[in-house]
Amino acid sequence: AGVGHDLKTPLTRMRLQVETINNEKNKESLIDEIKHMNLMLNEYLDFSKEENFKDNIKVNPIESIIKIKNDIHFKDKDIDIEIINDSIIEVNANIFNRSMVNLLNNSLEYADKIKVVIETTPKITKVEIHDNGDGIPKSEMANVFKPFYRIDKSRNQNSTNSGLGLSTTKNLLNSINGTIELADSKILGGLEVKIKIPN
Repeated sequence: AGVGHDLKTPLTRMRLQVETINNEKNKESLIDEIKHMNLMLNEYLDFSKEENFKDNIKVNPIESIIKIKNDIHFKDKDIDIEIINDSIIEVNANIFNRSMVNLLNNSLEYADKIKVVIETTPKITKVEIHDNGDGIPKSEMANVFKPFYRIDKSRNQNSTNSGLGLSTTKNLLNSINGTIELADSKILGGLEVKIKIPN
């Protein structure tokens, strides 16, 4: 966390200095790299935070997912939502929203079609996120929850994938006794992420 905060200042200075570059191609390339670095630093800082995310704000999980889907970041993406059952229950808003956004962003790095299946009962909330990407080998499904772990170290070197998305999501869900598992998607052929949260 300390290193992350320290790097924010020189990155800000770099961003200001880039504006003086006359070559537009070089300028755009450098701005893009700085944006990626900032996004990765934000992930690191997010992961290292020690404050308690278990505030008292609650949300209906189905309403939350619909709202996230309609957010400007996701509204143009191919995301379907299927509701199996809709009980009038609530979950921790901060943790649920952050977990869903993390997982959707993770899927969109490797896939262009997503299906979210959600079921709420008086006892449990179940969410399945299916995508049509390449999936994850079964031998790697446990490893991807380790901080900073990336399956293919050579792939997406220019992306903002820091290897913290699934690890952060697992920690968040664990804090409210939730679970997360991975499987092969029988619906879209890629990855299936299964979440269960006791109500």
